[in-house]
Amino acid sequence: MKPFINLLLIEKNIDLVQIIRQYLSLNEDFQYIVTDVKDLSEASQLSSPFSFTILLVSLDFFEENFTQTIKVLTEYFAGTPAILLLEKDEKELLRRLLPLGISEFLIKKEITKHVLTKTIQRQLECNELHLRLDQAIREQKKMGIQDVLTSLPNRRLLTDRLQHAVEDAKRYGYSLAVFCFVVVGFK
Repeated sequence: MKPFINLLLIEKNIDLVQIIRQYLSLNEDFQYIVTDVKDLSEASQLSSPFSFTILLVSLDFFEENFTQTIKVLTEYFAGTPAILLLEKDEKELLRRLLPLGISEFLIKKEITKHVLTKTIQRQLECNELHLRLDQAIREQKKMGIQDVLTSLPNRRLLTDRLQHAVEDAKRYGYSLAVFCFVVVGFK
């Protein structure tokens, strides 16, 4: 059984929607479930924005302030990778969108079955790598303040918390006491 990819397609050109649906239906590796809407307002009325695996978003319907629209889109569909569908190669536009989390695009007239599926696959792989990297960073931070074996707070966390407590005591004028004890034979 092929894995499912739940794709949201935001495109007003019905001919392009049909072409994309046809290309995705021919894919041998994944089964695509495509939900297509004509614009962002229609997309925002969908019941669950978190149910989509990936977004294909046409930029031809965006207003002048497209940066704000992209921000709204990426906030509403938080964590869902997006691929832009552009009329032409617009390098300046893409450079401005990179900080907003948009890194992939397709030129509408150049879309083929192979290019479409490989771009989707690459974007999903990049998203998975970002998620793994975020998890690894969280793990590293945790390892920096907790003992790996016992998960108890370590000396670095103690020092950090003591510094904060001393700063708070100075700032708010209250007393601070530290109680230390030794557990014999703990290890």
